[in-house]
Amino acid sequence: MSKISKEAKKEETVKRLEELTKTFNLRPNIY
Repeated sequence: MSKISKEAKKEETVKRLEELTKTFNLRPNIY
């Protein structure tokens, strides 16, 4: 259970980082 939860948290953090990078990459185009 602990290993699965840790992996799930890692996946969530990776997804959040990907979303942040996408927004940062789109910002220069908007401004």
